[in-house]
Amino acid sequence: APDCGDILYNTYQDFNRQHHDTMIREVPGVVAVLEELERRGIAIGIVTSKRLVSAERSLNRFDLAGHFDVLITQDDTTRHKPDPAPLLCGLERMKLPAAAVIYVGDAIHDIIAAHAVPMRVAAVTWGAEERATLASLQPDWLIDDMAQLLAIINLQS
Repeated sequence: APDCGDILYNTYQDFNRQHHDTMIREVPGVVAVLEELERRGIAIGIVTSKRLVSAERSLNRFDLAGHFDVLITQDDTTRHKPDPAPLLCGLERMKLPAAAVIYVGDAIHDIIAAHAVPMRVAAVTWGAEERATLASLQPDWLIDDMAQLLAIINLQS
């Protein structure tokens, strides 16, 4: 008989398959920022806690898949955020030193993982976390809209 963990996992997976596309939304301005970063030749990667199937589904839902050089998912590492392993995997695949990267995240675990690398981190405020909660973890930047990311990158170049 399946144990409680299996039942919960399967219930979550079923719910996610049925409701995924209606529960995610495109971030205003994201396409313009991605296109500008590409124009500048800046490498762009994703490190997500989602599984590959779910991550690809999210990217395809908004036609974003072609904008990223690297996609690191839960399937790529045995340790997951807040452990830095997924971020380190992304750095390795992109062949970049941590000092050359700004990690952008919307969750507590993103900030903790970035600090553990260590690497600079910009926390976006449109995710599930409260702005004050993100700020309490001392990210290098708090971003309220995507245009701010370009301004930060301009200051770093």
